[in-house]
Amino acid sequence: MALFEAVLQAAGDGTHHIALSIPLGDEVRVYVIAIRLDGEDITHVDGHPPRKFFEMFQVALSGLRTSGMAMRTTRDAGDVCMAWRIRLGLLEHLSAAECFDLYCTDANDGSPVAPEYRVSYEAAPEIRL
Repeated sequence: MALFEAVLQAAGDGTHHIALSIPLGDEVRVYVIAIRLDGEDITHVDGHPPRKFFEMFQVALSGLRTSGMAMRTTRDAGDVCMAWRIRLGLLEHLSAAECFDLYCTDANDGSPVAPEYRVSYEAAPEIRL
């Protein structure tokens, strides 16, 4: 869990909506959590710890197939989006351009989607333990 805590620490204060996508068999499963971070205080926005998300995060880290994690952080100044590839137990940070492509491309048909107002698409921080 230290790796996930490092992600939150790097992201800083705010409400973090995090989506984890994992290829399992012939399909891709998506697990989502929302966490509010204020200094040392962590609150699960839906009111209970998301055990299944953390279990699947461990599966993604141990898997041989590439998974992904995207995070949208909400603050007063606007939202910030960033993302990582999960491969061979490591988080590989995506660049700002890769993050923009991730959020601004329709997953079903690959067509462009307009960026949202007051949302910045940034390079994810490098996370190493």
